[in-house]
Amino acid sequence: MEQNGISKLDLKRRNRMQIIKLLQQQGPTSRIDLSALLELTRAAVTIITNEMIEQGVLYEKGEVSTVGQKASRGRKKILIDINRNYKFAFGIALDHKKIFIGLSNIGGEVLEKRVYELRANDTKESMMQQIFINMREMMTNNCLTEQQILGAGICLNRRAIRFLNLKVEQNVVDYSSLERMFVREFHMPVVFDSIITGLAAAEIDFSGKYPPDKSAVVIRFADNVDATLVVDNEIYRGYHNNAMNLGHMIVNPDGKPCRCGKRGCAVCEFSDESVYVDIVNMFSKERTPNLFAAKNGNPNLLRVAEVHEYVLLGDEGVEELFDQRLKSFVLFLNNLIAITDPQRIIFCGHQFENEVFMKRLKEYVARELGSEIADMVAASYLSQDHIYLSGCALAIRRFFVERGGFGTKAEE
Repeated sequence: MEQNGISKLDLKRRNRMQIIKLLQQQGPTSRIDLSALLELTRAAVTIITNEMIEQGVLYEKGEVSTVGQKASRGRKKILIDINRNYKFAFGIALDHKKIFIGLSNIGGEVLEKRVYELRANDTKESMMQQIFINMREMMTNNCLTEQQILGAGICLNRRAIRFLNLKVEQNVVDYSSLERMFVREFHMPVVFDSIITGLAAAEIDFSGKYPPDKSAVVIRFADNVDATLVVDNEIYRGYHNNAMNLGHMIVNPDGKPCRCGKRGCAVCEFSDESVYVDIVNMFSKERTPNLFAAKNGNPNLLRVAEVHEYVLLGDEGVEELFDQRLKSFVLFLNNLIAITDPQRIIFCGHQFENEVFMKRLKEYVARELGSEIADMVAASYLSQDHIYLSGCALAIRRFFVERGGFGTKAEE
């Protein structure tokens, strides 16, 4: 017989999920306020939250502060919040030639982190074994069992997807081969996605900003230009799973030829590797005297990850290159805002962690596009060294938030 509607269990899970999401976005909140925000009866909210407190998912934080306010009659509001040490999650990010592995609680507070440098002879199997070895050591160091781990989130960039020879059809990556390897080693669920998607989730859920930006574009400049759009605190992927494919947005019609066949794509203008190639080509005692002296005249000492530090040395040739890039960047930014109308544009990458670089960038944007747009531009709270939190955020969303705090079927 065909059954329609929603089951009691599904309804219970959904209500729990909504409470968790609100606490993530609002911070500690009273039951009365949760009832109003969720449009549920106070009795229903009390029953649900009491059960979640008994299970250790939530806890009572204390009374609402009334300092400086007129004392009110009746029972005082009690704030409740998520128990961030209820369970834990692993995050793994495969980025360029490094594997970043971290273990965090539900609030994104880090217990331990590690970095593994990929070797020339590493294979898919050897790489995954290194991840497994580090995960087991980290669990032992922190006295955690598999039952205390919600799951693991593994984030990959495009280069890692090619290295692992994963199939991609209609912009969807087939992670099944990696999942089978993972399931053989651990009795915990695993979720896979791109680094930029994980970074956006971490920015929303872990930044500690109450409330988080409801609409934001998160952009990462590394060996590519990756971006994702956040709408109402959720990741928007697009109809073909290809939303925000900004790498091949034309920002300079007279720019360098791109592998896609066009000229002046964002990836050719802004990616770290593109800027690195331009700096290497101009590296000389005459055109880049300060950089030349800093590297003892040896171009082999130049590093992709350091390109934006070279800009700050003040060499005329590099300054000229940077100004050209800024003109294209402003066009890119203006078009992006016109299309997406975001509340905030959040940039991820080494260069945006540099306060001097970020200050200069915002000043240029303010001069060309106005202070209102410059105020929309922000650096991610996540540094490159904490990129594994992209995986932690995905795991916590999938295996904690979406399940309403139920870790397993047995708990439901």
